[in-house]
Formats: sequence, C-alpha cells, structure tokens
Amino acid sequence: AYIKLLSNFVAAPAAPTEPPAVPTAVTAKVNGTAEIAVSWSKPARAAGYDIEVNGTIIDNGPSTSYTHTALAPGATHNYRVRAKNPVGVSDWSNTVSATTELPPPPPPTPLNLQATAENSFNIAVSWNA
Repeated sequence: AYIKLLSNFVAAPAAPTEPPAVPTAVTAKVNGTAEIAVSWSKPARAAGYDIEVNGTIIDNGPSTSYTHTALAPGATHNYRVRAKNPVGVSDWSNTVSATTELPPPPPPTPLNLQATAENSFNIAVSWNA
C-alpha cells in the first residue's frame, strides 16, 4: 500500500504480523476521594488497549491512560491492561490496585454552646471547641 504525502508517494508502514507485547509499568494513582488515574507504557506492536476495571473489560482505544471517576471515598479498585492489534491481543498485565482517599473527619461538636441577647438586634454566641 502507498500513501500520497505532499505530492510524494511513500510506503505505508507494514502491518503487524504478531500480537503485541504485554503493557508494562502499569500504575494507579489516587486523585482525591473520587478519582483514580491508571497509566502504562506502550508495548511493541500495540494499536489499542483493553483495561479491566473491577472485572469489567473496557475498550480504551489507543490511549495509554484511563481515568476512573465518580468513585466512592475509601473504595479499592483493581485494574489490569492488555494490548491489541489486528493480529491479536497480549496477555494481561499484572493487576494494580488503588484505594480512594477518605474525606477529612468533620470538626468536633461545639461544647457549652451559649447564646445571649445583647440588644434587640444582636445575639452573642459562644462555645468551647
């Protein structure tokens, strides 16, 4: 096959003849209480990726990253990735896990709460922390 490029014909890249290698350097980074960012290195012969998120396989297209959003705080999620091309798919990568952060605890309940009318327009409120 040939591609016309700026009035010159160049040979199209050869189609792969074997499946891609397994993605490596898979990481899952927690971004607060509701998001995890997963990324990996592109292996040889990869054209696209599937990511398995908690047992569900998602077609991730050609991107080497995936952002899992709208998560519950303090929840653990598992991820693994495989590469694919027109010839086949790689084995799955090692599984990585990440747990979203918990929100900070609420402040302590005020003690000895008191409200005193200073006049008909002002009320003084005091408490112990």
